[in-house]
Amino acid sequence: MSTSNEELRENANETTVLLPVQNNVITPQTRNLDEALYIFQKAVPVFFASFLQYIFSVASVFTLGHMGYVELAALSLSSMFASVTGISIIYGATSALDTLCPQGYTSGNPKMVGVYLQRAIIIIILGFIPISFIWWESGIILVYLGQDEEASAYAQKFLRWSILGAPATFIFWCVEKFLQGQGIMQATSYVLIIISPISIILNYALVWWEPIALGFIGAPIATNISNWLMLILSILYIKYIDGHQAWGGWTRACLDDWSSFTRLAIPGILTACADWWIYESIALASGYFGSISLAAHRLVLTIILLFFQLPRSISIATSNRVGNLLGEGLVNKAKITAKVSLILAFISATCSATGILIFRDSLGYLFTDKEEVIKLTATILPLCALFQISDATGIIGGGILRGQGRQKTISIIYLSAYYKFALPVGLLLAFKFNYELFGLWSGVTGGSILMGIGIFTAVITTNWEWEVEECKRRIKVDSLEDEILEV
Repeated sequence: MSTSNEELRENANETTVLLPVQNNVITPQTRNLDEALYIFQKAVPVFFASFLQYIFSVASVFTLGHMGYVELAALSLSSMFASVTGISIIYGATSALDTLCPQGYTSGNPKMVGVYLQRAIIIIILGFIPISFIWWESGIILVYLGQDEEASAYAQKFLRWSILGAPATFIFWCVEKFLQGQGIMQATSYVLIIISPISIILNYALVWWEPIALGFIGAPIATNISNWLMLILSILYIKYIDGHQAWGGWTRACLDDWSSFTRLAIPGILTACADWWIYESIALASGYFGSISLAAHRLVLTIILLFFQLPRSISIATSNRVGNLLGEGLVNKAKITAKVSLILAFISATCSATGILIFRDSLGYLFTDKEEVIKLTATILPLCALFQISDATGIIGGGILRGQGRQKTISIIYLSAYYKFALPVGLLLAFKFNYELFGLWSGVTGGSILMGIGIFTAVITTNWEWEVEECKRRIKVDSLEDEILEV
């Protein structure tokens, strides 16, 4: 059986454990199965970490939800305001590390990953400075936008306290991608196994437990403490367990070549904002049709986020896998990864769509006992089942493109699909043709289908050889040992 030089080199450099095969012959089917198992193995701890982060993020909801309507409304307002003005922006910027870290790790100079981490931390903290001023004056802005004055005042108080803990969250995201770029997916799960129960206890104690109860402000303070503990444990994991091999100490190189980071970060920001803001826009529009429509929208979104976790986990594993392989110059293996990942997208989406359709009438009971809300939710969920395949393709295909460093392509597709089609069509159907919430989600469904088609087209038309060359140009592998400053 003849084998090309590139295939021989890829087999020699392959780091996954291949399944046993007869006569030592590696068939295409075996390679595909082996790659699928590898991606799934890496995705499982990411999925578990995502679930723990979900618990971590809703701890404040459980504690403040029993204080009163104003406090709960303030929490919703502060969450929306923080997401739109800061969190989506910073999270989008960290997507640059989805490209740089895995490509740098296998490029021949793994300590470049540490340089990328340092560069990201500095840029993101500088970017948070103007955001923190906006959060500080958030009450005035919310009242100007027509929100309730009392709820806005509470939201401002929550956001002002959140300023102290936000940097820890943002740096943690960077550290998480630093570890994932090295193929270390389980670290976040270990950290969150410890922090999630601590966060729940802190939220209860600082809000309700009489000896130290602080009332409303106890929730953001508890979150701040949890965020810093989460970051500290991640750093200790790197120092004493795994991940230190890509850290060479602080270096002056982190102050150079910020343009390579921003060229990836800016389209990443546009993509994250396009994705996050579309649902906030739909929430705002659904409010015009009454509280039942708004509640049903939030319910549908909550259910969709649960089904979103699996393709998101596969996307992260795929992004790092593609980046690692391009850093090594293993073109054929990267192609296999892309093909297998798209197949996994279809499988996961089919399972999600089936589950939504089968349980559409009962899923609402998991979150509320209001029959009107549950019935309206059940009418929207078939639309959500319809776009599961396109959504999974977009999410996982986007991971392939991020691994290549094509954040700009992703942002163009997302902005076009959601803001040139989904939002205007949804508003038209909702208000002009009186389809209300069903019309809004019909627009989202159409936008998702267009987004999935666009991402899929971008992936299958990839010039992989050119991407390897672009990877080499981006990394500019050179020795940095003379610049490393031991700390």
